[in-house]
This record gives sequence, structure tokens and C-alpha cells, in this order.
Amino acid sequence: MTAIRRYIFISLIFLCVILGLFSAMFLQVKSAFLTNIYLNGTIFALFLFGVSYNAYLFFRLRKEAIWFSFFEKGRDHESRVPKPQALKPLQQLFQGRPSSFMLQATYGSIQNRFDETRDINRYITGLLVFMGLLGTFWGLSHTVTAISGVISSIDLQTGDIQDAFKTLKEGLKAPLVGMGTAFSSSLFGLLGSLIIGFLDVQYGKGIQGLFYFIEERVHLGSINAGAGIDGQAIGQTYSQSVFEQAAESMQLLAQQLQRGEENRQIYLRNFSELSEKLNSLIDQQNQQLTALQTIVQGNFSMQNLLTRQSELATDTTKYWRSLDGQITRIHDEVSAGRIQLSRELCEEIRTVSRILAALGEQPS
Repeated sequence: MTAIRRYIFISLIFLCVILGLFSAMFLQVKSAFLTNIYLNGTIFALFLFGVSYNAYLFFRLRKEAIWFSFFEKGRDHESRVPKPQALKPLQQLFQGRPSSFMLQATYGSIQNRFDETRDINRYITGLLVFMGLLGTFWGLSHTVTAISGVISSIDLQTGDIQDAFKTLKEGLKAPLVGMGTAFSSSLFGLLGSLIIGFLDVQYGKGIQGLFYFIEERVHLGSINAGAGIDGQAIGQTYSQSVFEQAAESMQLLAQQLQRGEENRQIYLRNFSELSEKLNSLIDQQNQQLTALQTIVQGNFSMQNLLTRQSELATDTTKYWRSLDGQITRIHDEVSAGRIQLSRELCEEIRTVSRILAALGEQPS
């Protein structure tokens, strides 16, 4: 009972510390949470389910410990005593004279029952990591798509550099949202898996503490549940079963350590591949940013060239306008000269006509 209370107390302190850190960084956590409220909300709901499930497991474990304390004194038949679930085979065992094989089989059955309750914890931990990685790749894919859209939306033929920068500024909001989704979901997923894993470790230690307490009591022969059972004989039988169980436990521990090392190698390879993919993605983004800078510099050069061409076109227009005015004046002067010449010719012709008329009227 004392060991179980200690692990429950440690779990509560750990959750209070986490809650205090979240309260101190509430604004930052809220900002990260709102980057993708649906994905982060799913991760948070899964985390709350994991915490609630671990609280339920600790409650069940405490009920098992309370039952065993009454069972040790032979008072487990009282109505206020909770009914056992995982330790029920232990109750049936001590109703007769247990043998070494029966003790070993019973302890193995109880251990399996407790291990089955931890499967959901392992699944929730892995699912939180998966949701974090899913959000990471989702955000990165959205970022790459948004950057491609920004590059394709820049129109260099308009000749307005302010519009190009405005389009670039508006377009960079989407990649930032994608990066926020990637990092926030990874943060919440990994942090949630860390907390659930810590609670599962404390629950496992509580199970071991209960087992140690039961083994100690059985070894001392202090259980009075079965009528006519010799406590010393049970203690000797238990000692033999303990040695046999220890040998099997060492073998199982070696196998679990080997599997754990293999899983660790697999995780390291996966994280190495993920790191390589992230590095290649960062390189691609750097290349795209370099290309974008080159496009902007080319746009500056194009803008200067268009400005010079516009100035030349303005000078040419002024020259042609001046030339057109001069041609107009020349045309007007030529027209005026023709009219003046025509008038003078007409006057001369009239003069010659009068002279000829005068000469024709003189007598011969």
C-alpha cells in the first residue's frame, strides 16, 4: 500500500509540474495550438484519454492492494472489501494446498493480467508519436506547396516591383502556417507520449511494489485465507517457486533487452532517415529562396531597363513632335508662297492683257 501511494504521489507531482509549465507558457502554447486546431485538438484529446486511463489503472491497482490486505487477514468475505480482478487467481489458489507449480503458474497469470492493462498505454504512446509525425509531414507538404504557389504567382511582366513584393509578402503567410503546424504537432505529440510513458512507468513500478509485498507476505506465511494451511510449508514452496520464476524472469529479461535493442536500432534508423529527408527539404527550400532572390534581382534589372526605355521613348516622342511642327510650318509657308505667286502671276497677266489691249486699239 505504501509503495502504491508513493508512485501515485509521484505521478500527481509530475502532472502538477507539467500543468504549471503549461500555465506559465499559456500564451505560447495557445499560439502553437491554434496553428492547426483540429490536429492539435485530436492530440490533446488523446492525451487526456491516456491520463484518465492511467488514473483508472492506479485506482484499480489500489483496490487490488486493499483487497489483499483484507485477504491476508482472512477478512476478504466482508461486504465493504472490493472484489479482486487481477488477483482473483491468488484467492482461488490459497483455498487449497498450493504446490510449487501452482504458485508459479498463478504468479505468471497475475503478471499477464497486469501486463494486458498496460497495452493500451503503449498503444496511446505510439499513437501520439504517430500523430506528431503526421502533423510534421502534413505541415511540411503544405509548406512546399505554398512556396511553389508563391513563386508561380509572381508576375514579372507587369513591371511593378511593389506589386511583386506585396504578392510575395502575402504568399509567405501560407508556408509559415505550414511550418507552425509541423512544429506544433510534433511538440504536442512527443510531449504527450513522454507524459503517458512516465505515468505508465510509475504504474509498472506500482505493480512491482504490489508483487514484492505479496511475495514477502507469502514467504513469511502470514496469509490466513485457507483453513488448515501450514504457513511454513507455503513459505518453503514459495521459495522454490521464486528461484524457478527468477530463472525464467532472467531469460525473459534477456529476450526483452534484445528486442529493446533491436527496436532502438530501428528507431535510430528511422530518425536518421527522417533527419536526412528534413535536410534535403531544407536544401530545396534554400534553393527555392535563392531562385526567388535571383528573380527579384532580375525584376530590379528589368525595371531599370524599362525605365531607360521609357525615357528614350519620351525623348523620341518629343523629337517627332518637334519635327512634325517644323514640317507643318514648312507646309504652311509653301502654301502661302504658292498663293502669293499665283496672285502676282495673275496681276502680271492682267497687266500684259491691258497693255496688249491698249496696243490693239491704236490706229495703224
